[in-house]
Amino acid sequence: MCREGGFTDVEFRVYDAPDRYAWYLPRALARAPAAYSAVAYRLGWPGLMGHLSFRAQRP
Repeated sequence: MCREGGFTDVEFRVYDAPDRYAWYLPRALARAPAAYSAVAYRLGWPGLMGHLSFRAQRP
């Protein structure tokens, strides 16, 4: 799909940033994002975390 749009290279990244979505939650759940992050890493599945970003390049 990206090649059809004229892009030559696409890079995807998943990154862990609990502080970026912790403020969406009520105060009682303020620690939930950090706890979820810790569990994901403890299970060895960091891909479960947070944000997906990408960079597409045109020639």
